Amino acid sequence: MGKIEKFLHSLPLRQAFILYVAVFALLAFFLSEMSCRWANGQIYAANAAYLIDISDAFVKEVSDNIVLYENPTPIFAENMAAIRKYQVVSTFAPVFWSVLFLIFCALLFYRFMLREPLRLLGEAASHIAENDLDFHIVYDGNNEMAVLCRSFEKMRESLDSSTREMVGMIEQRKRLNDAYTHELRTPVAVLRGYSDMILKYMPGKQMSEEELLNNIQIMSEHISRIDAFTDSMNTIQKLDDLTITRRETNVQPFFRILEDTADVLCSSQGISVAFQNNIKKCSFAIDSEAVLQVFENLLGNALRFAEKKVWIRCSLEDGMLQMAIRDDGRGFSEKDLKKAGLCYYSGKGTDGSYHFGLGLYIASLLCGKHGGSLQIANAKEGGADLTASFQIDSP
Repeated sequence: MGKIEKFLHSLPLRQAFILYVAVFALLAFFLSEMSCRWANGQIYAANAAYLIDISDAFVKEVSDNIVLYENPTPIFAENMAAIRKYQVVSTFAPVFWSVLFLIFCALLFYRFMLREPLRLLGEAASHIAENDLDFHIVYDGNNEMAVLCRSFEKMRESLDSSTREMVGMIEQRKRLNDAYTHELRTPVAVLRGYSDMILKYMPGKQMSEEELLNNIQIMSEHISRIDAFTDSMNTIQKLDDLTITRRETNVQPFFRILEDTADVLCSSQGISVAFQNNIKKCSFAIDSEAVLQVFENLLGNALRFAEKKVWIRCSLEDGMLQMAIRDDGRGFSEKDLKKAGLCYYSGKGTDGSYHFGLGLYIASLLCGKHGGSLQIANAKEGGADLTASFQIDSP
């Protein structure tokens, strides 16, 4: 039975319907023919009995004619009733079997071809109406209903992916808002404190001109910090709306650009660089601008902490472009490993300078948009080890 269902599910609905109708029409025709033959046989037997009864009881011979009595005997009446009954059977048997098998055909076609996929689609629609996308539609076959179920499953997967992405964006926006609030709190508090101090002490000339200028200088620095912070917020907003566009890229010229960029940036800070390209492909499809920005952000982070040397390795693994950048600095602390990829988190570089901490966050964001990820770890030999991966479309 399973093989028959599998065969039927592999047929288009039109062909399956024609097959059902043909099979049940043949069955109806066969049984109608058998019924008519049986009824005609019974009519023939009743006619024979009728003739025998007539010859025995109701016929007398006058010359060469046969004359029937007007009042038949009970036996004659019984034979005539049997003949009429079998004539009815012979007349209506084709109609009876045709209607009966038409009903069977419709019921079985619905049972084996429509009921299960309609049930699955109905349940799926109910789940979606309740915002429940944690289900799957599984229906084997190649007919239209199977194609419809697979299309519905693709739609569910797309909705699930979009919903998860939306939830992720909402969570990301929430984290960004928290980071914005936290980052602005300090300069705003400083500005408020110094402005209150000036308003309090300046009217009574309790503050010297030198102190006033010093306070104004500090306030100016914090205003510049807020300006830079506002610019960073605009940068992040633009990156959130960025769409990755993969284009066919020649491998060797592109990686020569990366190598030249690394040479210039490292030599300007007195850091040596070892660039290793293990990719043998001639070309693949990537968003070169996004990859280059990630590369520059990771390299900039490495140069902040490197002491003498930076190692860069590019490779292809499982259809993913991977760029690993390692430095010989002190590496990440336990706290840094947990928070280095967060927005506005920054450790101190070797120069002690202040940074907004957007480099690794932007790199992680771009990697995710490119179908990859950013891994942050410490190398066994010491120093930070950052690996960015990007999904590529090979030609």
